[in-house]
Amino acid sequence: MVEQQVIWEEHGHPPEPKYKSPSRWKKPNGYPAMPGTGPEGETCKTCHYKTTKPGMAGRYLKCGLMYRHWTGGAATDIKAGSPACRNWASKRLLDAMEYYEEILRK
Repeated sequence: MVEQQVIWEEHGHPPEPKYKSPSRWKKPNGYPAMPGTGPEGETCKTCHYKTTKPGMAGRYLKCGLMYRHWTGGAATDIKAGSPACRNWASKRLLDAMEYYEEILRK
């Protein structure tokens, strides 16, 4: 151990490992904005845009705002418990707006 410290002091940094383990963390590409930038106390679960990819069993949550970027893998999945982003929209509010727009069209 003492020998390693002497080597590190001479070279200024620890030696690189021979084999690097693959990183299991993937950058979350499924969010339209950084999670946590939305209303306090809200999550993706309560957002109007939370959806699933059509044709799938409904297990893979996606954000509807990121539709054009969806892939078949987990890189564009979202987590229902993630804090809301700045694009969060209330399900109730948007459903009410659609309801009233439908009435006004008639």
